[in-house]
Amino acid sequence: MAVTKEHSKVVQKYKHWSDKYTPEIKEILKYQLGFHTVKEPNDYKDDLHRNTDLVGFRTGKEIGVRIATRIREHKWLEPFKHEITLRWKFVVNNETETEFRKVMKGWGDIYLYGYAGKDTDKLAYWYIADLHALRIWIYDHLAEHGTLPEHSTIKPPCDAGAEPNISIGFDARKIPKFVVAEHSPFFIPVTNGIALADTGLSAIVENTAVT
Repeated sequence: MAVTKEHSKVVQKYKHWSDKYTPEIKEILKYQLGFHTVKEPNDYKDDLHRNTDLVGFRTGKEIGVRIATRIREHKWLEPFKHEITLRWKFVVNNETETEFRKVMKGWGDIYLYGYAGKDTDKLAYWYIADLHALRIWIYDHLAEHGTLPEHSTIKPPCDAGAEPNISIGFDARKIPKFVVAEHSPFFIPVTNGIALADTGLSAIVENTAVT
């Protein structure tokens, strides 16, 4: 798969901007899902090809949960607050594998999807989602109807530093057992046992290995 120098540059520019939210993201994941450690993967290919920005670990276990993250600019909060928006196609570099393709191949266990705050380095809104629930929902709809579930198509302009792309958006509220936890103005942690048991993420946390 060819990755152009231009694409690499825009990816790095976006990553530099979004990395400032990583410490907050790690703390959110620890509180909400009971991880002891959340860290970047050792292999850069995990991010590029396996939909893995972070890996979550529980105390005493050499098992990791693949975590995808996406932070969007504040201006997109109101239009797309309740959407899960995945890159569907790059306008310039069509050979680059998109988020949607990686998700549907089975990469990534959970997704922290957030929006930057206005004039601050804190997140204004975020939610944690179960990517397995998304895949099941899409596959079931394809099997029954032969088409993707109801969705929107979003064309450029796109996020700062991102390569022009066409994205596909689903209403997160319509996907069964998809949203595990979401932003509260008081940031009250979800009880780990309830959050994991009610969504099936307990099995993911216990059984998903990162190789």
